[in-house]
Amino acid sequence: MQNLKTMLPIATPDGPESSKTNMAQALGEIAAKAAGAIFSLDDQYRYTGFNQAHAAFMRNLYDAEIEIGHSLAEYMTAPEDWRAAKHNLDRALRGETFLETAYSGKDSLHRGYFAIVHNPVHDAAGTIKGVSVFAQDITEHRQLQEAELRKSEQRFRTIADFTYDWQYWILPDGTLEYVSPSCERISGYNAAEFRQNPQLLQDIIHPEDREMMRRHFEAVHCEVETLWEELDFRIVARSGETRWVNHACRPVYDSVGEYLGRRASLRDITHRKIRERELRTMQLAVENVAASVIITDRDGNIEYVNAKFTEITGYTLVESIGRNPRFLKDPDKPSTAYRELWETITQGDSWQGTVRNVKKDGSYYWESAIISPVRDETGQISRFVAVKEDITERLQSEQALREREEQFRRLVQKTPLPLAFVNQAGDVGYINDRFTGTFGYTSEDLPNIEEWWRRAYPDEKYRQFVRTKWEEALIRASQDGTDIEAGEYRIVCKNGGQRIVEISGILMGENVLAAFTDTTERRRQERLLKAFYERKKKNDLLNELILEKLPSKQTLRASARMLGMRVIEPFVCYLVMIESYRGEPWQFWSERRDEIQTLLDNLVDELADEDCVSWESAEGIGLLSFDGLELLLDKDAQLRRAEKIQQAVARFAPDFSVSVGIAERGMTLTDFGGRYRQALLAVTTGRRIWPGQQRYHYLDMGVFQLLPFLQNRQQIDAYIERTLGKLLSYDNKKRKEYLETLVLVVDSNNLKETADELGIHYKTLMFRKQRLEEILGVSLDEFSVRMAVATAVHLMKLRDENGD
Repeated sequence: MQNLKTMLPIATPDGPESSKTNMAQALGEIAAKAAGAIFSLDDQYRYTGFNQAHAAFMRNLYDAEIEIGHSLAEYMTAPEDWRAAKHNLDRALRGETFLETAYSGKDSLHRGYFAIVHNPVHDAAGTIKGVSVFAQDITEHRQLQEAELRKSEQRFRTIADFTYDWQYWILPDGTLEYVSPSCERISGYNAAEFRQNPQLLQDIIHPEDREMMRRHFEAVHCEVETLWEELDFRIVARSGETRWVNHACRPVYDSVGEYLGRRASLRDITHRKIRERELRTMQLAVENVAASVIITDRDGNIEYVNAKFTEITGYTLVESIGRNPRFLKDPDKPSTAYRELWETITQGDSWQGTVRNVKKDGSYYWESAIISPVRDETGQISRFVAVKEDITERLQSEQALREREEQFRRLVQKTPLPLAFVNQAGDVGYINDRFTGTFGYTSEDLPNIEEWWRRAYPDEKYRQFVRTKWEEALIRASQDGTDIEAGEYRIVCKNGGQRIVEISGILMGENVLAAFTDTTERRRQERLLKAFYERKKKNDLLNELILEKLPSKQTLRASARMLGMRVIEPFVCYLVMIESYRGEPWQFWSERRDEIQTLLDNLVDELADEDCVSWESAEGIGLLSFDGLELLLDKDAQLRRAEKIQQAVARFAPDFSVSVGIAERGMTLTDFGGRYRQALLAVTTGRRIWPGQQRYHYLDMGVFQLLPFLQNRQQIDAYIERTLGKLLSYDNKKRKEYLETLVLVVDSNNLKETADELGIHYKTLMFRKQRLEEILGVSLDEFSVRMAVATAVHLMKLRDENGD
């Protein structure tokens, strides 16, 4: 026995020191002779004591002769054993006392099962100084248990193999101990396939249910005491068919409480799910149908009413159940009508009709109802279903329509349509006020039809065309006995204006009553609608090009041809960004887009010409210019073109304040997305760096062309901190303005000239430059350093001014 009495975590009773010593010696002797292994370790896993049983165990399991002061790790030659032991020792060193089952040994011939108790060892002050361990060899017991388990397993397999449901047993390590043959009937995969590839259990799960089952499978491997857990999910069978299964599982433990995995049972519930879905669909349909639905038993007592019934009548489901629908009937309606209805449906026929009923508030309403019997499996009537539509408003509308028709007949003589009456001799006998109000001509202006032709159609060729069509329509109407076919013509009014009018009429014997429908506004709206549609197509196409979403070059060419654009041709992209309108920032108006959308559409059209396509983008107004080669190659010419664009905006919409971004030349329209983003970068960044300049070229952006590659604010902050962090910290501590001096030094090509401009001595500026180099730890004479510093300064300026 090696120092075993010092390791036992047993408190001795108070009393003389000799009594305590005798107690410790007695306990040590007991431990030394104990059949179970007992040992203790310090907090570095070194032996501080052990009994003979533990020494024998280590000799048998690892061929090790253990010694005090040596680490347990030296003797446990199986890495997996040491990892498990260290994990448990660390738990005890944290103050836990617990029982653990372990399977240890250097190889399969020298391994055994042990029940192990871990206890923390405290010193007199209560501080944990080590661990005491009590281990009992349960190998023989475990082998007997496993033999019994094999017998039980055989019985289990016999029973499980013949169950209709799909059964399986998954071990703690995720492998499948057993899969019943029914798996093939449900999934199409046989048991051997699942045992060879346990991942198949998860692979067949429907994609939409995988996350739910992932969480469940994680819980499956947790050694927790739970009851049966059930849930429904979908699988995709080998055939590709989606099937629903009910999954139930629970943990499996042996007789000593060791966790052996989980047993699961899966039942095919596809047909049940289909029926449930059909029932839900029918329930939702009934509940949300726009008509009221009443279901009664065979005696006519209400069993169900839907929400629409309650909305119409005011009676809830609770108030209606058990009552006969006659409680809604009109008291003035004779009972014989209801008897006829009841006789019809009880004979198995459907009844359809219109009835007036009474709401809960006492008001009347009209219903169009269909009442049908419902038969059970034996063919007997079990229920009645009534579907009713509230037609109160429709009947009221029909009554109002009849009244309006009567009013129309009385007012036809004063119709708002322009009317003209022409007799057989061609004299204009009558024109109404609306005719004069529309065209300006009075009866004195148009004494006869010939004067009408001359004034309304001054162009001789068009006059002949209209007259021929009108006379042909008169002949057809006379021959067929029909009204004069309507035709649309362009009429010149008395004031010289033009109106588009649809002219029709009726023959009254040899006379003609002509009616004129002014379609000028309709045609104008149609033209606007067509222009809107064409503009939208163009906007959508070009904005898709910006996002590079077009599916193929063929589609690109076809769309470009449709819009009159050329695909393979050099171009320059401009972006007109609206900064304000009527003194308000554009953000203010972007939230009130409807108020200025027409003006914006017209401005887009105004900026287009035969060499330039314009469209509305998310950031402003884009222009795609196909000007001559000289303009495409000359940056100054492009800037002049941008100035002309601004002038055009000022002329057409002077209340707009805009800036223009210019991209470098693109060679084909497939380059368009990248060039648009260049123009966007130029105008958004340029406005921050050179406010008030209003025209910004991408080629002038220099290092700021790299801004799109800085993905977020953290990258920018990190770059500024790496480059200027020391100086910024120094400025904050010393309250010096070295940052301003740094900007002057970096931007200066001649420090002497810069010193003269500042009114300071050249040596003073040089001293400041040297001090800056000391603070930053760099040489400002190096080009790369100056470039990095200038970039960091500008990025900081952009960040601080805009907060992004």
